[in-house]
Amino acid sequence: MADWPEPGEIVYIERRGDSYALRRLGADGSFPVPTPDESLPDSWIYYSGWQEHHQNDLPAFFDDLFAEMDAAAGGHDRCRWSPDDPWPHGH
Repeated sequence: MADWPEPGEIVYIERRGDSYALRRLGADGSFPVPTPDESLPDSWIYYSGWQEHHQNDLPAFFDDLFAEMDAAAGGHDRCRWSPDDPWPHGH
């Protein structure tokens, strides 16, 4: 919490097994990526929707963020709309 990303700051989050790592967007504007000598992570996401969170909200926030990250890597489908739902989508 002491080094929480600023609103709109882009970070790269990856999962390797049960371990997670976070890297901030470089000062030069370059996106963080695994180095050539690293194997690809199990899943990853770039995220910029940081807000100030109450400490009690963090477990739910990260559960949702990690579920979204893992869905993009072939995990549980989190699609919110049926493929035949007319555009634009809404709730």
